[in-house]
Amino acid sequence: MKSMQSFMVALIMVALISCNNEPAADTTSAAPAFSLDSAKAAIAASNDAFMAAFTKGDSTGVAACYATDGKIMPAGMPAIEGQAGISGFVAASVHMGLKDFKLSTSNVWGGEELVGEEGTYTLTAADGTAVDNGKYIVLWKKENGAWKMFRDVWTSNVPPAPVK
Repeated sequence: MKSMQSFMVALIMVALISCNNEPAADTTSAAPAFSLDSAKAAIAASNDAFMAAFTKGDSTGVAACYATDGKIMPAGMPAIEGQAGISGFVAASVHMGLKDFKLSTSNVWGGEELVGEEGTYTLTAADGTAVDNGKYIVLWKKENGAWKMFRDVWTSNVPPAPVK
């Protein structure tokens, strides 16, 4: 009789354990959790690469900081899309005498799909003259595991020249 009771207790235990309907956690395919601090660090590193490439006159290096479908939206002209178009715009800017581009990030926010960045910029000519300064907003997205600029818009703080 004692063995029958032990058997019944074991059978009930197995039944109770097998009633757990929750799926087992799959830890092998879980994507890493989004970290805004990691995104901020990646954006800061990309901005450093952007500024260094611009200072060297490396338009291809600047364009590599953008997503393949990235778009810049400068004031006073149509938007320019794609790395080739962005590279051409930067090359023309360097050819016009722009030499140094400084970015200063003031805020970064967002989630794993898109991250926004806002800040200020200063553009300097080859002779050291400050040419422009203003503010910008960039939307970043992940492309091949790296944060890339997706949309980039900026506006100058310098008033437009008077119309003659």
